Amino acid sequence: MLMMFLEDRMPKVSVIIPVYNTEKYLRKCLDSVCAQTLEDIEIICVNDCSPDASLEILKEYASKDNRIRIIDFKENKGVSVARNIGIDNATGEYIAFMDSDDWIELDFYEKLYGKSVHSTLDIVKGQLDEFIIETSKFHHDVLNINENIQKTNNKLYFCTHFTSAIYKSSIIKLNNLKFCQKLKNGEDGIFLLDTILCANKICIENDVTYYYCRHDDSANAQILNDTRFKDLLSSYEIIFNKLNNIEEYSTGLDFIYNFYLSNCIKLVFRNNNKDHKENALCVALQCFKNFKYKKGIINYLCNNYPILVNGFINDNIEELCINIFGKSYNKFISDNFRYKLKQKRIGIDK
Repeated sequence: MLMMFLEDRMPKVSVIIPVYNTEKYLRKCLDSVCAQTLEDIEIICVNDCSPDASLEILKEYASKDNRIRIIDFKENKGVSVARNIGIDNATGEYIAFMDSDDWIELDFYEKLYGKSVHSTLDIVKGQLDEFIIETSKFHHDVLNINENIQKTNNKLYFCTHFTSAIYKSSIIKLNNLKFCQKLKNGEDGIFLLDTILCANKICIENDVTYYYCRHDDSANAQILNDTRFKDLLSSYEIIFNKLNNIEEYSTGLDFIYNFYLSNCIKLVFRNNNKDHKENALCVALQCFKNFKYKKGIINYLCNNYPILVNGFINDNIEELCINIFGKSYNKFISDNFRYKLKQKRIGIDK
């Protein structure tokens, strides 16, 4: 009877791992999950029609560990669909997300779940470190996200690193929170913002780490192809619109807006297509003009992007374009840029 009860009861954590073409990293990922000191977990691996040996690796691990469930797509559907299918199939008390090229410390879920035992928590967040494959070096988190959450008790500081946390399953399912299936990149920021806005209690566990593996094929590569660029730009527009609908101002709102405004500006330098660069500037300018909480934005621009400040604050489009594209930026292209701004209805007409 005891064994039947243990088999039927809800696992503590459901770990959702979308898998696509990551055979070089997948074993390290699965080893770190299967060896977790918190044994009462389920591991939902969604194979997104991988062209490499990823499915064979998943089957090999599933044959040795009955906690692994494989969902095998017969056509490529994208990471958002894969995670959403994982959510639909998750039965755990908490839900966690991993990328199949990352790994975690062996007591990662035990410490996060253990933190939740003492009080009813919607989200428990650990640390995140980036590991750069090309240099074999770690890039430690410089955003001080955990420190800011603890110092201010403000959940909006949790604006990135969604894989570094576990989420109360009921929060996700009762609010029907899903990843945006129209996007293959940038979908995580939208999901995370929706989730933290629904959450009441967030707690930090600093003594455990998720390792994000950055490489040339990762979604966070330094130079983005056109598809990734467009997806990220679309995700920033969606996020900015959601931020504009937040009714109460807080410094956490400044932090999250500045974070994504910075990312939007940086997109200009992450693609070689001049038309795409202009689109990124249009979105950044549009959101800067329309955002209803500007309290912390001006100082942020002055401190981080002094060369762009006049373009943003004084609508000096020519100066902005010259700073970005150089003095060879000609009037014809500048007129095109101004036309794009008008099309986006941000009221810049000089």
